[in-house]
Amino acid sequence: MAKKILEYLHELCYSIFRVEVSEEGEVSMDNKELTVLDVANFFRSKESMTQKKLQKLTYYAYVQYIIEYNTATDISKTLFAEQPEAWIHGPVFPSLYQEYKKYNWKKIPKTLLVKTKFSQEIIDMLNRVWRKYGAYSADELEYMTHCELPWQEVRKNLKTDDYSNEPIKIESIYKYYISRC
Repeated sequence: MAKKILEYLHELCYSIFRVEVSEEGEVSMDNKELTVLDVANFFRSKESMTQKKLQKLTYYAYVQYIIEYNTATDISKTLFAEQPEAWIHGPVFPSLYQEYKKYNWKKIPKTLLVKTKFSQEIIDMLNRVWRKYGAYSADELEYMTHCELPWQEVRKNLKTDDYSNEPIKIESIYKYYISRC
């Protein structure tokens, strides 16, 4: 009977909150429904900004999730499925680029965050990222990512202006940023 109740509670938690509870009692969020655009819209609700700044804020949210929700022995959880690629101006999410490329270097208008798929835990994390990086300009954020190992590792054999769509590996992100905590 107790086992059936636990199974029911696990299913209920997952269906309502997209939260999984392991047998050891560990809680994990299922973010497979989140997309890079969901996260970008969170930051767009803060201010109007260029695509470059939006890309870098979204990248740092992706990074923050990786270091908060993974361990050295299990580096598999990401905020959303899409991986950043090591482009000339730093980490870029291709679908985010496609969505906003029409703005070129102009600011993308601020938006209202009307409906959210985010748990309070994810909202808190995104707000921490905003507080840490939101005051920086797009160029400052680009410079920061260029100074960081995950982007450098992918681009090490490329010239400054060479095109690349190589993904930045989650393991590289975790190892570099966890060491800075």
